Formats: sequence, C-alpha cells, structure tokens
Amino acid sequence: MICQDLESYIRLRKADGTLVCTTASYFVPQLYHFASVGNFGKARRLCRFVNDRILWGILAGLATSRGELDTAEICFSEVGHFDKVESSKGTEAIVHWWNFQR
Repeated sequence: MICQDLESYIRLRKADGTLVCTTASYFVPQLYHFASVGNFGKARRLCRFVNDRILWGILAGLATSRGELDTAEICFSEVGHFDKVESSKGTEAIVHWWNFQR
C-alpha cells in the first residue's frame, strides 16, 4: 500500500506492516492520482507509454485494492506474474457467478 508519495520519493507499507522508503519514477505521483480518482484507463496508458516494470507493479497493487480486476490482470501479465493472472480470472468468474445469482 502506498502511504506517501512526494515527487520521486515514495514510502510503501508491505503486507507484514514494515515501511519501505525508496526513490521512484517521476510518473508515480501521476499514476497514483489516476488510480485514486478511478481513471484506470489513463493509468494503463501511462504505464504503456513509460513501459517500466515498477510502474506496472504499482498499478497492479492499486488496481487489485480497488477491485479493478481487468486492469490488475493486464498489469500482472506485463510484469510476468502469470499465476496471478490465472488467479484473477478465477476470482472474476466467482464474482460474475455471485452477481448472476442475486
């Protein structure tokens, strides 16, 4: 989870609660803005333009946390995490089935 982003400096909170501080691409604040307002189409276009694995990974995390499974699937495939792509397809099928049953 992104805790704070200041220009090219970013603090991340890992799943175990530890903080990681690092420098990041100039495009991270813009990517974070697009994701925070729910504009994942622009976020994907930015990642395609820059073509940076770190940006794809950040977008994958943001999309997953927002429930944007289509975007998360694209991001995971771009960084080579094909196991997560298959997992998201399974989750998508369950969500579709659940919504159909209602």
